[in-house]
Amino acid sequence: ALDWSRARPETEGRLFYAVEAFSQVTVSPGLLRQTDLLELSVLQGEMSELTLALDGPGEVTRVQGAPVLAWEVQPAGDDHGRRLHVKLNQPQKGKFSLQVQMQSPLGSFPQTIDTLRLTPVDAIRHGGHVRVANDGAVRLEVVEARGMSQISPEQLPQSGLVRQLLPAQATQVFAFRFSGTDTRLRVQADNILPELGVSEVLTYQLGDTALSIEAELELDIREAPIRELSLAVPAGFAVASLQGNQIADYTLGPAAGTNRVQLRILFAGPVTERQLIQLRLERNEAFAGDVWTLPRIEVADARTTRGHVGVACAPAFRLTPQRTDGLTEIATAFFPRRIENIQAAFRIADPAWTAALRVERVARSIQAEVFHLFSVGEAIAYGSSVMNFVIAGAPVDRFRIELSPEYYNVEFTGKDVLHYRPVEGGYEVQLSKPAAGDYTLLATYERPFKAEGETLTFVGARPLEVQSEQGHTIVISTYQFQVEPADVSPGLIRLEPGEVPAEYRLFFDAPILAAYRYTARPFNLRLTLRPLTQAATLQQVVDRAQLQTRISEEGQVLTTARYFLKNKGQSFLRVRLAPEAELWKATVDGRDVVPVQDGQAHLVPLPQTIDPNQVHEIELALAGRSPSPRRIRLQAPVLAAPVLLTDWQLTPDANRRLVFRGGSLAPATPAPDLSGFAEMGLIFRGGFASPHAQAFGAALILFLIGALSWRWATAEGVWRFSARHWVGTLLGGVAVVAAVYLWLALIGSVAPHGDTAPVELHFLAPVQQAGSVLELDVLNADRTPSFWSRLGTAWPAIVGLLAALACVLRQPPRRRTALALAWTGILWSALRWPHGGAAFLGWLLALIALHVLLPLLVELGRRPPKPRPEGPADSGPAPD
Repeated sequence: ALDWSRARPETEGRLFYAVEAFSQVTVSPGLLRQTDLLELSVLQGEMSELTLALDGPGEVTRVQGAPVLAWEVQPAGDDHGRRLHVKLNQPQKGKFSLQVQMQSPLGSFPQTIDTLRLTPVDAIRHGGHVRVANDGAVRLEVVEARGMSQISPEQLPQSGLVRQLLPAQATQVFAFRFSGTDTRLRVQADNILPELGVSEVLTYQLGDTALSIEAELELDIREAPIRELSLAVPAGFAVASLQGNQIADYTLGPAAGTNRVQLRILFAGPVTERQLIQLRLERNEAFAGDVWTLPRIEVADARTTRGHVGVACAPAFRLTPQRTDGLTEIATAFFPRRIENIQAAFRIADPAWTAALRVERVARSIQAEVFHLFSVGEAIAYGSSVMNFVIAGAPVDRFRIELSPEYYNVEFTGKDVLHYRPVEGGYEVQLSKPAAGDYTLLATYERPFKAEGETLTFVGARPLEVQSEQGHTIVISTYQFQVEPADVSPGLIRLEPGEVPAEYRLFFDAPILAAYRYTARPFNLRLTLRPLTQAATLQQVVDRAQLQTRISEEGQVLTTARYFLKNKGQSFLRVRLAPEAELWKATVDGRDVVPVQDGQAHLVPLPQTIDPNQVHEIELALAGRSPSPRRIRLQAPVLAAPVLLTDWQLTPDANRRLVFRGGSLAPATPAPDLSGFAEMGLIFRGGFASPHAQAFGAALILFLIGALSWRWATAEGVWRFSARHWVGTLLGGVAVVAAVYLWLALIGSVAPHGDTAPVELHFLAPVQQAGSVLELDVLNADRTPSFWSRLGTAWPAIVGLLAALACVLRQPPRRRTALALAWTGILWSALRWPHGGAAFLGWLLALIALHVLLPLLVELGRRPPKPRPEGPADSGPAPD
């Protein structure tokens, strides 16, 4: 049976929770910071508020965590301790985390410090880790660690938040593990004094009107960082510059001693390891004594000091060490920095070094190198003198320059030039600051002269009060002048344009009229200048002319002339044609124009343009007829403007060809030589290294071997079909067959390869002056050679045959002479014939066959057989 019963009310169980903590303790100068990370695990019940007992000095500054609603520190009732109450935004179950930040002010070091212990109230288990680290120049020592076990820092939890809590500059780290609430951690903190090593390079400069000290300090900071640096610098000097990576500011204050001030350098933050500081001190006061005691720059609290000391001075002084203590003198070449005019160098052996140097003033010496440049224009000459001084010894505050009074518009330009004024015999240039060493002064001036020419003086500006002077005088002009020496001192050396120094060529680009070099003053240089007559500027010029001429079989000539003209303000182009030529058509820039007849010339109208470099294309169509259709005389149009390049192309009708006979031009490509002489010359080009020459020689040798073999086989006493007869016949036959094979191959290699005489003619003419006449004389011939042309080529053969026939008919005994004349004429005609190389080799083969080989073959066939023996008694050895 079913029955209802009363349910018991639901109640929460008792709260049970455990805490896993990580405490980070950071000790820095004046402050102890502590951060506790709490990982809470609620095992039973719900947690709405967390209570933590605070044991030790320190204040809670912040409580963080997602479930945190509010927190408050309240005093405890009985033990006079403190409690931290953390209210949660909702009851928590399971796991959650909190972060508590605390800090405690510290007094001066050394000091013993108790860390603030954070204990959760009523927790069933409490354990975790503690890490203690220093931040800054603090040395830590653990005095007491009750209830804790020290472990290696690598065994700590390596979560991201744990790594973030470790200071970046921590040099000491202690790690502990604890389990329970009865713990205590006490540490002792002490200051770490920085160790400062200094490597310095000191440079002392003695100037004409000022003293300066440059210091390059390289600091090696160890053990602990520093925030400021104190330097003891000499009094009376001002800080001109102070540079460094972390320098924020500096102050000057009194220091111990009457001739010292303290330079306090403040850094933007703690600095450590290597730092570089560059300092420059200046005193605007001329040195007046004879002994210069070098003031030191000392770095306060420096453990070690090393480095170098260099002393330099202006060229007006000479320094010699008089007394040194704590310094080792070295060669100036071994000084770490490059310094101009360095006089002495030392290596620091003792930080409390002293040095005194004797100051001697050097006598002044001035050397001058002068470059005079005169640019001659129309009735005026512009002059400039570049004076390069080398000043040794005492500096110079003014220059005296000698300049002829015929010059005007005189100006002086240079560094620190204050003003200049005319004085007797020249000018005086005052400087705002004395100059020493290298100094450059520029003087510019003008001098008019007569337009028809005049004798001018080109001595230029002369510096006075100098020990030596040398230089160059260059006269240039873009105008044409006739230069004649009027009064030139013997000490002057005349220079060719190529002998002018390259560094001076940069000052001008105009042609050089005269150039001289001098080694001492005074000298005279007077030149007479006479301007040359100037030619008129070209108003028209033809960049390129293209002529296309076509010649018909009847002697009609049609020419198309195309000109590319540059015109400057001219309205017409004057063209004069040949007497037999007619102007059919004229176009300018593609537009038809009507030329105007002016006597024998035609005036082609031109468009007017502003730009003289614009190119106008002019095309003329010309027609004419030659009196003789075979002999053609041609003349190009004569222009009243120069032509830079003329391209003339002559083209005949079909089945016709043009042969150049003469004229004012030569063909651009000469006609090729197609005769047999040229072909045989190609065979023997390169000597016997040519394969054709080798084949020709081998064939002749084989013919000789064959002839000798057959001759040996037909000797007296050799019978037909004997061993000697067979060997000689076969050996000669093989040699002759091989020779004929090589000979036929050679004939095939020199056979005509398609080259023919050119049909067209092409001419190129370079620059032609205005009015130049170009004439040509050409032959208008058939492309196929005529009977008379062939007869003219073969006349040696005909003459040879006729001479041979006459010899045979009148003097029969001279048959061999007649044959030699006939064959000579035939071979000569073959070589004269177009592409006659193969014919020459063929006739030569026929000559060898008919007069050498054929008689030997006939003799071989006529050899008698061996006679039969008449009886046994008459038997004997057979003939060879």
